[in-house]
Amino acid sequence: ILQQKPETIADFKASKRLDMDDRTETLIRSLKRSGSDYSEVFIKGPETEAIGRLVLDDYSATLFSSSPQTFAAIDAEIARGHQLADAIERIAHPNR
Repeated sequence: ILQQKPETIADFKASKRLDMDDRTETLIRSLKRSGSDYSEVFIKGPETEAIGRLVLDDYSATLFSSSPQTFAAIDAEIARGHQLADAIERIAHPNR
């Protein structure tokens, strides 16, 4: 799980979609994002819970972005005739 809005976390808990005690809820609420450098991630397994950092290269960050601006920029490159992979590359590395 990446950083979530407080109401989303409350919905997780209320709907019991995630087995969440107070400690787990506190961990999930503590998740932060540092711009495009990294996002903290909560990982839950059968016998463990952990916090880690997700660090992506520029291409992967562009590929998996949920930003409307990034999506629009990729779409614009495709409209200019670029293939998807090339469009992503152009947005991820604009100065190449």
